[in-house]
Amino acid sequence: MKIKELINTLGIGQSRGKLALRISHCLPQIKKAFLRLHDEEAMPNLRIALDVPNGRGYLELTAQELVRIYGMKKYQALLFMDELMKAKDEENPARLKTLLDMLKAGLHRQQLTVSDEMKETIRTENPEAWAYYQQLCAQEAEQEKVTEQECQAALDAEI
Repeated sequence: MKIKELINTLGIGQSRGKLALRISHCLPQIKKAFLRLHDEEAMPNLRIALDVPNGRGYLELTAQELVRIYGMKKYQALLFMDELMKAKDEENPARLKTLLDMLKAGLHRQQLTVSDEMKETIRTENPEAWAYYQQLCAQEAEQEKVTEQECQAALDAEI
């Protein structure tokens, strides 16, 4: 099955290329979980056991809990499990702490948007910040061009 076929069934409209790229880089067990989610429409039983980075204990987390408790969509939970597993496998406590802190603070569902009114206020009241914002936008646009080809290749790849 091609990744774009999987994404079509998930009903994702925006950022399909980036999602395809992330799925193409997932661990094999996560790719299998995506296929099971597609084929059986059932959330795979993925579980991870972690030593909490600050040394304060042990944590077990499942993909189902990420959906039920933390409000993630099923595909988001699978991608988050992939990130957790990679951080654990790489023995990267800093990355693991960042991911767990994101859950604790609710940042996994936060989306920052800057309204036109906010942009205008920044532009008129803080020209240095506006210039920096413009620079970041240009860098992001350049990065989008670079990854667009990778994203298209990932959409056409087999899972």
